[in-house]
Amino acid sequence: QRLIAGKVAAPPITCLPPTLRPRNMVTIVASTIAFVDGPSRTYVNHLRGACDNLASGFNTLVTRSGGSGMCTGDIADVADVRTGMTYGSCALGEFIPYTRG
Repeated sequence: QRLIAGKVAAPPITCLPPTLRPRNMVTIVASTIAFVDGPSRTYVNHLRGACDNLASGFNTLVTRSGGSGMCTGDIADVADVRTGMTYGSCALGEFIPYTRG
């Protein structure tokens, strides 16, 4: 809730802007992530299928994308940042932009 506090949801989009980097990803729960684009915009993504173990402090998503940015339907693997070992995968859903009104 704190990530979208004071922000208004806009219609979903299918791809993140290519300038947004995955290092800005925040795990909310195993089936929902957010990408913070500065203090005024956050994109929330409800994954298609939960990415188990994503909430661990040492895991992140590694996406397989055919384009320049992350898009709906892209496959994301859960990977341990220390070892590179993967623990399953899920697909990205639509991105819901929340912006300050």
